[in-house]
Amino acid sequence: MKNEQKGAALISVFVIVLVFSLLGLAISQYLVNLNSSSLRDESLQKAFYLARSGANLVANWIYTNARNKPSILDEL
Repeated sequence: MKNEQKGAALISVFVIVLVFSLLGLAISQYLVNLNSSSLRDESLQKAFYLARSGANLVANWIYTNARNKPSILDEL
């Protein structure tokens, strides 16, 4: 009778350890995915702001050069 109880306790402990291990693995995988998603969002934001600043730079360059240079119509 005692041996059966020890065997049942051992199996119960094994199942509990297995459940907690799987839970820890799932939490770990979730955190890795969360970190990856965060890095991707950061890269997308950097790309957006770099493109926006580049577009502003070109727009300012065009505006400045258009004001400083005579129009082709002035030469006619």
